[in-house]
Formats: sequence, structure tokens, C-alpha cells
Amino acid sequence: MKNNDQGFLLVEVLVALVILAVGLTVGIEALTFCVRMNNLAYRRSMAALAADNQLSVMLLPQESIPQDGSRGQLDNNYNWNIKIEEVNKNLDKIIYTTSWKERNTIQRIELTTYRAKTSTEKK
Repeated sequence: MKNNDQGFLLVEVLVALVILAVGLTVGIEALTFCVRMNNLAYRRSMAALAADNQLSVMLLPQESIPQDGSRGQLDNNYNWNIKIEEVNKNLDKIIYTTSWKERNTIQRIELTTYRAKTSTEKK
């Protein structure tokens, strides 16, 4: 019995290359998507961490916050704003907002907490 196998046909090689190209394209797109999502998660985590840190400082009893609020910038990437609303004569509502630009849109995280007024702050 003769063995007529002399290798792969050209069509088989082309089909294998097409399958490989499609697989690599999908893999590269998936990797790019994962890197983008990781970057987004990092930026949001940093904004939330900065907001939480700044808000913790503002809750210290000796820290005075102007009644009209305060604003600033962190690392040239994040803008923050603190706004104070009086709930009643004993309680202030503190709203802390961190915003940053990502892909030509403004992203924002807002944290809200309450702070009891000290006897010297009460009016």
C-alpha cells in the first residue's frame, strides 16, 4: 500500500492562518479592553481614596471649613469641591465631590456625610 501523504495542502495552511489571525485579533482586543478597564478602575479608586482621605480630615473637630465650601486640585488630575449645607442648628451636611476628565468626559464621585457642630460653631 502506497502512502500518498506529502504534507499539507495550501488550502489547509490558509485556513489555519485565518483561524490563527482571527484568534490573535480577538485576543489583542480582549487585552486592550482589560487594560482600559484596569485604568478606569484605578482612576476611580484613586478618586474615591482621595475623597475619603480629604473628607476624613474635614471631619476632625479642629478643622474649620468655610461655610461657602472649599475647592482644590489633587495631582493635576483630580478636582475636589466641598460644599456645606446646614441641616439644623446642631448638624451640617458635608458634600465632597471629586471629578476628573477621562476620554473627553467628566467623571465624578460624590461622598456625603454629616458633622455635629461643636458648641463654638452653633449659632
